[in-house]
Amino acid sequence: MKKVELTVPISMVEVWEKNLKTRATSKAGYNRTKKQIEKLGFYGRLLCFEQGGRYYVMGGRTRYFILKERGDEEILIEVVKPKSEAEKMEYCLSHNDHSGSWLEMELLEETYQFKDQIQFENYGVDLSQPVDMNKLIRGVGPDPNEKKPQDPKEEEKTTCPSCGHQW
Repeated sequence: MKKVELTVPISMVEVWEKNLKTRATSKAGYNRTKKQIEKLGFYGRLLCFEQGGRYYVMGGRTRYFILKERGDEEILIEVVKPKSEAEKMEYCLSHNDHSGSWLEMELLEETYQFKDQIQFENYGVDLSQPVDMNKLIRGVGPDPNEKKPQDPKEEEKTTCPSCGHQW
């Protein structure tokens, strides 16, 4: 897949609507990312697709909002050309995929020496295992083993104890 890296006016960029619906950032997470950008600068491209002369963010939504809020006029993006809505969602999932989690003891061993130099409240780490999307998806929708009545008359009726009305 050919990709293109561009610096474009931030006014030509907006968040893909499905990214808005599928991703949520807590206020604390937003503020952590904001502090990281303030300290380290903007160091990651946003993943976008182009449509009608505009660029839509599939990955990097929180960073986009932070840069827009602070008044950046240009933004670094990586443009890909998804072939379908499904492929756009795959890019969104892939860009936001955390394929691993931190190893707590090893992380402590490597970072403790910097306890007086790094403001660790500006960083969040994931110590749990990522959720397998296939397991999540399979848990939604009708149960294929659920027995369904063939005839609506077979459905169980509820009877009102006062008047005897059935529904």
